[in-house]
Amino acid sequence: MKKIVVIGAGPAGCTLANWCHDAGFDVTVLERADENQIYARDKAGLFKASSFRILDELGLASCAPAKKMVTMTRFISPAGESITVPLAELTETQGRPVCPQTIFNQNLINRLRQKKVVMRFATEVMAIKQEKNPSVVLANGETIEADIVVGCDGNRGATRAALRLESERHDLAYKWLVMTANPLAGVDGVIYGVGGNKFACHSPRTATESRYYLQIDQDDTIDEWDDKKCSIELKNRLGVNDSLRLTAKREMLLHYRTPLQLGDRSVMLAGDAAHIVAPLGGQGMNMALEDIYALSKLFTFYLASDIEADELVPMYEKMRLSKIRLSISFSRKLLAMTHEGDGYALQALADDRTAATQFAHSYVGTEDVIEAL
Repeated sequence: MKKIVVIGAGPAGCTLANWCHDAGFDVTVLERADENQIYARDKAGLFKASSFRILDELGLASCAPAKKMVTMTRFISPAGESITVPLAELTETQGRPVCPQTIFNQNLINRLRQKKVVMRFATEVMAIKQEKNPSVVLANGETIEADIVVGCDGNRGATRAALRLESERHDLAYKWLVMTANPLAGVDGVIYGVGGNKFACHSPRTATESRYYLQIDQDDTIDEWDDKKCSIELKNRLGVNDSLRLTAKREMLLHYRTPLQLGDRSVMLAGDAAHIVAPLGGQGMNMALEDIYALSKLFTFYLASDIEADELVPMYEKMRLSKIRLSISFSRKLLAMTHEGDGYALQALADDRTAATQFAHSYVGTEDVIEAL
């Protein structure tokens, strides 16, 4: 039986581990954090329609029960002008499903427990060695050998640090506060307050909670923004009158990382370990699921053929690098509309139904990723 070590027990790692077990691999999952820390991670959960099709193909659709549907996006200018894109209508779908990542992740971990997959939490990886086969060295001195290692342990994880792969990083001159609060009444969509260094965003999560983003000056600190000030500014920028009760708040600096490589020999990266995208339009987790789906196709081929594991990386890069660039490009275009005053692109959404329809399909994720791979 072929052995796969998955480093990272977030949504990407646990999705891959579930599929690998079902496909007949011997799987071990290693996670630096303890389990409670995983569930405490404040992550969004805006799925693309294509990601739900991927989960269905992998046999994991029930792990991401939709709590809300995003049926529209609305852009609010500083002058109060509104442009609405009816996502569900233009794509002839129900819109974008929302399932908080905490729920998704917990369901994936519970599924792994039911399968008796080895999961080791609070386990730090110190090094990854590549000789004939890769091996993972733990902080306690233990070494775990494998046929394949997949790093799903994020941008600052041990796998990325060990491989030192080439990538392009672009730091953005924007700083956000990321908050959770009660949802806006009667709003089944994402609202963007745009332009003039006054960006804000409302993104639904559940019936009782939404995610909010608020752009602040680079020199500002979170201590200068109490809950009352945040609530007032959010309402002004989003053009709403709801009473907001904040339950969490943190700072975020934005950057992109575009990979030029996705692995070395028998060690590969997926999710945030491979690429970073600003959380505009909910791209990050969906890109990770596309990575995992590509790996599932490659690993199926690996099991059925006589190729060596170190032959998989070039195939993986051929399948994913250009697609990753397309996803990052869409996020950059949305950034230009919401932060950089691209009024022409915004107005096109209002005046040109073709442009609005193209945007809606990209935003909802109606492309057939399964066929494309």
